Amino acid sequence: GILILSTFAVAFIFSFVLRKIAHVAINRYSERIKVDPTNYSFLKNSLSFIIFSIALFFIFSKIPFFKSLGTALFAGAGVFAAILGFAAQKAFSNIVSGIFILIFKPFRVGDTIEFLTHKGVVEEITLRHTAIKNYENRRIIVPNSIISEDVIVNSDIIDERIRQPILFKISYDSSIDKAIEIIQQEAENHPLCIDC
Repeated sequence: GILILSTFAVAFIFSFVLRKIAHVAINRYSERIKVDPTNYSFLKNSLSFIIFSIALFFIFSKIPFFKSLGTALFAGAGVFAAILGFAAQKAFSNIVSGIFILIFKPFRVGDTIEFLTHKGVVEEITLRHTAIKNYENRRIIVPNSIISEDVIVNSDIIDERIRQPILFKISYDSSIDKAIEIIQQEAENHPLCIDC
């Protein structure tokens, strides 16, 4: 019991410290060396999974009861693997989808994306999910398998400039031609006007 508790305590502390160091390093160096922070963010969020997997393997190898249990489980590995695979298929699907997002980069940390009825800025990509901050300052947590299967509108993937329609209202007795002329003049006088 003491070995299990101490192993998980060390794993938790080690994971916490490594994630803090990785977070500081990502924020400090990603902009300086002009590298996409998505890769490092994904790695940071994978650290806990890797460390706790190593801790679990260590416990199984050191305690005789778990070692014999592992041998018994290995004898029925076919049935166990089938049950485990069925139970964890969603989790594996999210992990594989997260890896595909990392490789193909349909969106990155900091991109403004829109899918289904949601729109916001990508804050974090983990092994399991993608966190998006919408314009109400709420966090939308989307499983990677869902977001990778949906159509995504990415406003930042190549060019940050986008076209946004603006609605103007004028009274019924006003001249439409005069209103169009005023709008065109104001648009052309704007210093950020493109293709005027």
